[in-house]
Amino acid sequence: MTPFSYGSVRAKEHPLRGNRHTSMPPESTVGLGSPSAEFKSKSLYILKAVIQHSGAINSGHYVTYRVNQTGRWFFTSDLFVEEVEFQNVLESNPYMLFYEKESL
Repeated sequence: MTPFSYGSVRAKEHPLRGNRHTSMPPESTVGLGSPSAEFKSKSLYILKAVIQHSGAINSGHYVTYRVNQTGRWFFTSDLFVEEVEFQNVLESNPYMLFYEKESL
């Protein structure tokens, strides 16, 4: 799974196709410009949160799926937080993904 390509974000069929971890290739970057040295080292990127938007482009509602330190996933909205299975995250329609970098 390579969610980022040089200079832009590339859409995949489904960015969460069962993967909680991804190794981005050295040429990957999230910004413009040449790849930095930090992306040339071997790293693992761990999925930590998913933001989902529903509604129209200039209105609607955002919710978040987040994982805690023990690996349990939670759905968070304006009024409540509830524990969910990772399958719920996989079935979501992500607007934005958040990864944490872990060096190997």
